[in-house]
Amino acid sequence: MPGKLGPKFRILMNLGIAFFLSLVMTIAGQTLSGSLSPEMFLKGFILGIAVGYTIADAVPFPQWAEAITRNVKNNALNYVLKNAVAAVFASILIGGVVNFVVLGFGFWRVLIFSFPVMYLVVFVALLIFPPIVLKAVKALDA
Repeated sequence: MPGKLGPKFRILMNLGIAFFLSLVMTIAGQTLSGSLSPEMFLKGFILGIAVGYTIADAVPFPQWAEAITRNVKNNALNYVLKNAVAAVFASILIGGVVNFVVLGFGFWRVLIFSFPVMYLVVFVALLIFPPIVLKAVKALDA
């Protein structure tokens, strides 16, 4: 799929996905905890991009989701299920690491409490934003 961008294609895709996941996870998490402010948002957003990009680059959870749902023949259902599986991995890994950095070893309480909401937020974000990021990166690649 990559053209003139070559290996930078994957970097831009992961960075774009990390940007949007960080945006929605930071807003949702800080709204849940009642700590949403410009300073806290910026801190969480930057940390989320760094963690999200690193995890997206290091952990192949989209490929895991693809492998788990490969036998689903209906394209629409496959897309939804693939993103549902990827959302589990993304919300636990990204949310867990960010909460650990912010809270230390007490992060489990927050992760368990916030998981249902974070899962839904990440699931919806993964349904919406990857096609947008792909289109933007392809436009840069043309």
